[in-house]
Amino acid sequence: MAAEITRRVALSALGLGSGAALVGCSDEAAEPTQGSSTTFRTGEDTGSGEGSGDGSSSASGSGSDGSSSPQSDGSPSSGTAVTVDSLPSPEEMRDPWAAYAAAWVATQSTTGVPSGVYQDADWYYASQLGEFAFLVRYKDGRAVLIGSSDPSLNDRSADDEQQARAVLTAGRPAWWAGAFEHVPVNTKAGFLCAWDGSSWKQNQRSTARGGVESMELVVTSPRETGEALVMLGTGGEEEYTGSRRSAADAVVDAGPSVTAAELTDLGPQVRHADDGVRAAKAFTDSGTH
Repeated sequence: MAAEITRRVALSALGLGSGAALVGCSDEAAEPTQGSSTTFRTGEDTGSGEGSGDGSSSASGSGSDGSSSPQSDGSPSSGTAVTVDSLPSPEEMRDPWAAYAAAWVATQSTTGVPSGVYQDADWYYASQLGEFAFLVRYKDGRAVLIGSSDPSLNDRSADDEQQARAVLTAGRPAWWAGAFEHVPVNTKAGFLCAWDGSSWKQNQRSTARGGVESMELVVTSPRETGEALVMLGTGGEEEYTGSRRSAADAVVDAGPSVTAAELTDLGPQVRHADDGVRAAKAFTDSGTH
């Protein structure tokens, strides 16, 4: 199932499907992508956060009438910070993220395409399905992933967004909430996951919609990234097998150090390999906050 979803996302990026997956944005396109489709989901968003360490599930954010709210009782709670096991460390995501950004740029025919780095060495991922994520990176290795897997959150009012952010950061260190200073002001967050140097955490009482568990973030998996690279490089004409798989794996392994020759091996759709190399190199920078 994951491979098929990745295939459709990559095909969409080439204009061969109903949506488009992309990584990165330029300064001119720093706002999260707006979208209405929720077709390519890896799982249903049940309204609960990550389970606690003892296996119990978190409280739902849905009201008794079935409507969604930032938390169950309408007020922020210090809650419990629970581990998010589905996310690799920022360092583990660096090579796949850089590889996908490079392939995206290298296969596009327009100028000014996204680079994968938002600003100040922070990383950006977005989909025309409406999903997006910003990785805010600190100098000491800490990081905060802010985003949403539910495009309908774009209709959230400013007051509701303020309340949702309070729930996402309640009882947590100031640098969790401080990360919002480094994303576009109109960001509507469905999740906030904080990397403290050893593990990802999020508040157990999190928002009811748009959680990270429901997001198709291909850069969390080298294999899914490789599948997407083959789709980009061949225009969806070849599978992630044989020499194309070897080429894609080499690009993922190279990450920010990928060469133009390695990108060219992805397939005939690679027409701007030098631009792709420059996009990948941006991922060598350390966090700046």
